[in-house]
Amino acid sequence: MPTVASLCQSGDLKIAYAQAEASLESHPLSIVAQGEMHYVIRAYLKKATAENDVVAATRCVTKLGALALPENAGLDEKLFWELRPLLFTLSKRQPLPGQAVGKLLEALTRVAVAPEASRGRSVLLQMALKFKDFLPAGWWQWWNLDLLLPEDFKANSFTPAGESKAVQQPALAETAHGAYVRQLIKRLKEVGNLASSSVETMSATTIAVRAEAADLLPRLEQLAEAHPEYNWMGFHRAKLLVALGGDLAGTLAALLPVVRRKSTEFWAWSLLGETLCPTDRATALACYYKASTCRSEEMYLGKVRETLANLLREAGHLSEAQLQLRLMVKAKEAEGLRPSYAVSQLITQAWFLADYSGEQRQAAALRQAWLESAEQAAYGDLPWQPVVLQYVSEETPEKPAKARLLPAADGSGEAKPLAVPLKNYRWLGKLAAGTPLQIRSENVAGRLKVVQLKPRPDGQPWDVWPPQIGVITSLSHDKTKAFFTIRPGLSGAIQVADLPLGDVIPGDAVQVRIQSRVRDGLTRHFVLAAEPTTSAPHPSVYRDFTGKLRMHEKGFGFADNIFLPPQLILQRGWAEGDEVSGRAVLTHNKAKGKDEWSAVLIK
Repeated sequence: MPTVASLCQSGDLKIAYAQAEASLESHPLSIVAQGEMHYVIRAYLKKATAENDVVAATRCVTKLGALALPENAGLDEKLFWELRPLLFTLSKRQPLPGQAVGKLLEALTRVAVAPEASRGRSVLLQMALKFKDFLPAGWWQWWNLDLLLPEDFKANSFTPAGESKAVQQPALAETAHGAYVRQLIKRLKEVGNLASSSVETMSATTIAVRAEAADLLPRLEQLAEAHPEYNWMGFHRAKLLVALGGDLAGTLAALLPVVRRKSTEFWAWSLLGETLCPTDRATALACYYKASTCRSEEMYLGKVRETLANLLREAGHLSEAQLQLRLMVKAKEAEGLRPSYAVSQLITQAWFLADYSGEQRQAAALRQAWLESAEQAAYGDLPWQPVVLQYVSEETPEKPAKARLLPAADGSGEAKPLAVPLKNYRWLGKLAAGTPLQIRSENVAGRLKVVQLKPRPDGQPWDVWPPQIGVITSLSHDKTKAFFTIRPGLSGAIQVADLPLGDVIPGDAVQVRIQSRVRDGLTRHFVLAAEPTTSAPHPSVYRDFTGKLRMHEKGFGFADNIFLPPQLILQRGWAEGDEVSGRAVLTHNKAKGKDEWSAVLIK
């Protein structure tokens, strides 16, 4: 009599199955009989996967689960790899056979597998995520996210056929946790709507799902801290906290950084509005209004406008509610769709059909107040920081236009400039360099990111940098540069055409604001602003003098220890012993490598 294995190898699967079934019925506890049945089922599974038959594959996996063999890491790995090509092929079909694959994966969760990380296990997860909206409730407990491999936490990239630019793919760990959160949120909503279930059943189910969600929250927080490059981890955690409800402070702590980073996205403000709605409907209304103003295709704003319209109507802003509903209905009609039943009921009511043209003309102040309220909700816990506009860079084929902002210097005398995309703040392009502004910022992945920016009306140009008093020591031959000294070792040059100095001459006092940068051990000074002043420079670089002239045989002289050049002595017709009065400044003599007093003004 041929063995079950030989029958399977020869393709006689029906005979092999009948023989294995009879042996198992006669000896249900026999390891040999169980092994033969397992062998036949796996042979049928290989056939089903080769034919891309998801129904047959589901039957085979269901039988494997019912067989309840002990865990075997080697056999498990083979099973994972056998299912991979089937799932891959099915993921390419349109429409996606999600329901059928969901049944297959649900059957798989009843197969006992060894709790060991493996490449096959991760590949199976990667394929299953292509059907993330159809994963069974028990999938994540069965797969066990503790068994992710180290490489599953790293992002991947690939270059599509015919393309030259690589496409970045998120890490498997990030995608998996996001899918798990979405499923938990869906289940939390479902258990909240179990009106037809008994209290006991509803309570037990709700407790179980909420416990599962609560257990996931610390993992999400750890992932966000360990992998700041996971852009969506904070969002997923915030969404789960919103779904759980209760801990408003904890929810906002997770959500606000996401809203700030994604402040141009409607969904971020919508989620903040959803979070605040149970406790602060006025601020929630403001957040939904902010969401409605984001640059997004109208087709995506339907739910936002519907929710906003209801909040506006509730608050008595009927004209604004009417406007939101009209915009939503217009967008639906443009897509050839009808509004929801709830909206259809609203637009037939008397308040909607009323004429609010007079009120619409007065709505600008109200809308501005909502925008300010929404921004306060998102940024209010961050302090304002004074900055000035340093310059605006023009757009190039390689780089977008940016505005560079200069904050106050730190303890070392340096300040790290901040850059913001000009497309987000077009109004900056009309401002002069040095214009006072204020920002709110937060640390994102070790770097400061500007999350709010607006004018600072009470500021002065370049006021984040304290002014220093210097003295003009000389002018260039063409008078395009004015050289100055503030103190010994601190000097520089001013481009006269760029700054409002007027007709300055050596000896005049100037007020300058200087930015210092240290590069490769050398300190360089850059003049941000300069203007004439009546304040006196420091005595170490500027003083008036009076003394009798002492002549040197080479033609130069000294008075009160102030050097007087030969050409000045000849011009004035001075002789030994004449009394000379004037103003002197400290200049650096490069030839001698030291500072010297030189007369720049004779009285």
